[in-house]
Amino acid sequence: MRYYSNGETRKTLIGKALLSDPKMLILDEPFEGLDFNSVIWLKQTISSLIRKGLAILLISNRVEDLVPEITHVLCLKSGEVFAKGERADVLTQERMELLYENKKFEEKKEENLLLTNEVQESNTLKKNINRDQDAIILMRKVNVRYGNKVVLENFNWTVKKGENWKIVGAQWSREIYTAKFNHCRQSPGLFK
Repeated sequence: MRYYSNGETRKTLIGKALLSDPKMLILDEPFEGLDFNSVIWLKQTISSLIRKGLAILLISNRVEDLVPEITHVLCLKSGEVFAKGERADVLTQERMELLYENKKFEEKKEENLLLTNEVQESNTLKKNINRDQDAIILMRKVNVRYGNKVVLENFNWTVKKGENWKIVGAQWSREIYTAKFNHCRQSPGLFK
C-alpha cells in the first residue's frame, strides 16, 4: 500500500479537478501542510492556470499565500466581511494591521466601515444591474450559518470573468469558508 505526501495528494486532486474543464477552481487552504518545494510548485501552477484564463478562488488564513495574479481580495474578521475589492485597495498596511489584531485602530475602523458600507451598497446596486451578466459567482443577500450561529448575514458578492480572488481571515474563519462553499456546491444555481 502506497501513501502519498500532502504535495502528491494536492497535485492529484488538482489534476482530477482540471479534467472536468471547470470555469473556476476553488482551492481551500491549498498550502497547508506542504513542504517548501511543493509550495513553490503549487504557487507556480496556480499562476500558470490564471494566465491560461482559469478563474481561481484561493482561500487561506495567510496573506503570504497570495500569488501575483490574484486580482481581488476578500478579508473576513470576526465573522464579517472586513474588506473586499481590488488587491491594491484591500491589502494596505493599515488594513492588515487591523485584520491581524492591532487594536489601536479598531474604533476608527468600525465608525468608518459603517459609513463606507452604506455608500458602497448604494453605488454597488446601481452598477450591478449590467455587470451581473459577467458573473461566475453571484450571491445576493446570502446568510451563512455555522451550527446555530449566523456568521455572515445578507452577504453580497460577485465574482466576474477575469477576476481571481483570495479570501483571507483568522484561523477560526476556516469553518465559515467551509460552511459557505459547501452551501454553494449544493446550490448549483449560484454558479453560471
